[in-house]
Amino acid sequence: MKQRYIYIDETVFDLPIKEEKHKCFGVGALLTEKKIAKNIIDDALNKLKQNLRSEKDKMEKIVKKMDMNTLSKGYFHAANDSKNSHSCLCSSIRKYVSGNIKVSYFVPSLQEPWKKKTHR
Repeated sequence: MKQRYIYIDETVFDLPIKEEKHKCFGVGALLTEKKIAKNIIDDALNKLKQNLRSEKDKMEKIVKKMDMNTLSKGYFHAANDSKNSHSCLCSSIRKYVSGNIKVSYFVPSLQEPWKKKTHR
């Protein structure tokens, strides 16, 4: 039997709708037969290092600091990484890994699922 891997990540973001921002909650899952191995992480870290060199004048201090921390650790941890880091990691995953991805999100202020009555 083939080995399979599933990678899951959650997110919270603002979605602008008709000049109002609505808080969204989302989740994505990637099912693949390929492990996200060290070579993929190393590729992403190299991209991040190149970004820091080429964009250093344009980057915000907080982003630069977060990216330097990621590079010094040698791994990614979403809660502690910048959007720039996330982008580098995602590009490397896209480059080396194929699979089935599903993404879902909901906007509580528009859907309010907790107010719906459930029937037994």
